[in-house]
Amino acid sequence: PPPPPPPPATTTTARATTTPPLATRAPSTFDCMQGFADWVHLWPLGQKDWCCQHFGRACFHRIEAGTCLAIGMLPILNSSVCQAAAQDLGLDGRVPQLSRDIVDRPEGCYSFHHLQDGSRTVWINLDPSSRGKGAETSKPSLGEFR
Repeated sequence: PPPPPPPPATTTTARATTTPPLATRAPSTFDCMQGFADWVHLWPLGQKDWCCQHFGRACFHRIEAGTCLAIGMLPILNSSVCQAAAQDLGLDGRVPQLSRDIVDRPEGCYSFHHLQDGSRTVWINLDPSSRGKGAETSKPSLGEFR
């Protein structure tokens, strides 16, 4: 029989930085507590930037499906930022493993859940062929729910 498909990957993303830097905008403050449980969908980009820079909130988000761009964010393409995101999202002490040749994995920083032993590893995929690939890149097998 053929080997089972690889387990799903989870992409970790950084916030998009399409707003001007704080120095070029009029100073403003935002409530970084209200709506924090669903900040990805509720907060405008300016609020995400401000809260990240001033309080370290709303800097990273783990997505289970879809792409970073679909939720207004960008993939993390820097190893030290990937490690910071992993720590922020509860994957403390994991140093990202670099991949430049795994096409069927998410672009940028992601965690990989090994179903055999339950462990998670953090990866940063810089293969140009993976550009735009989102969180779930493995193919489901028959009888499997995702």
